[in-house]
Amino acid sequence: MNFLAIDSTGHFSSVGIFEISNKKLVLKDSNFNFLIENNNKPIDKLISQTIHTNQIENLDFIAVSLGPGSFTKIRASLAFTQGLSFGLKAPIIGVNGFQKLFEVGKSLNKKNTGLLIACDTFRKSAFVSLQNIRNKSFDNKIEISSVDEIKNMKDIKTYSNITVLGDLSSQVNKLLINNGFKVYEEVQTYGYKEIGLTALVSIALKIKKNNDNFNQDPIYISAPLTNERKNKI
Repeated sequence: MNFLAIDSTGHFSSVGIFEISNKKLVLKDSNFNFLIENNNKPIDKLISQTIHTNQIENLDFIAVSLGPGSFTKIRASLAFTQGLSFGLKAPIIGVNGFQKLFEVGKSLNKKNTGLLIACDTFRKSAFVSLQNIRNKSFDNKIEISSVDEIKNMKDIKTYSNITVLGDLSSQVNKLLINNGFKVYEEVQTYGYKEIGLTALVSIALKIKKNNDNFNQDPIYISAPLTNERKNKI
């Protein structure tokens, strides 16, 4: 069994080829565009390079991150994935990118802590979600906030320690420390590259096992339409 993982909604893009060996999920090969040799390489080039290198002709499914993140990158990665799916006759299983980061957070830190996921909207704000790392599953609460207001999120002060993940982790870590919060050591996006791809495929395998209706709808989240925004439209 071969699986392709595609994650291209944030600052960086990742591609991985997986297989099941001895009933365990194994990463056979991966490609990332934050490596010096792949700097700024678009997602379609990363995918093509990975498939060509591994001579992939058959896939059981393609796991792809649906967002939230960059509107343009979500559309581009899904469009290329759909073409690949048609050519290889492999189904697409879409995964919420924040659910993936929740699983990454649980694997990195199993202590009783708050998990704050903060990703760039690419519109001078952040997609944010505050999770209890001891929960079994992601509660699907995602909102948009200015970075400066993250310190005032509901329930954030109930956690004695906070782990921050996402492509805005460095900026948010500094903000929380400057406002008296205790945070665990910062983990940059490139610090959990293989873990992130593995989480993506692991979630897709669970979706395949439990549900035949694979979601491919992009996850777009918008700020509430206030009177001020209405006047600008």
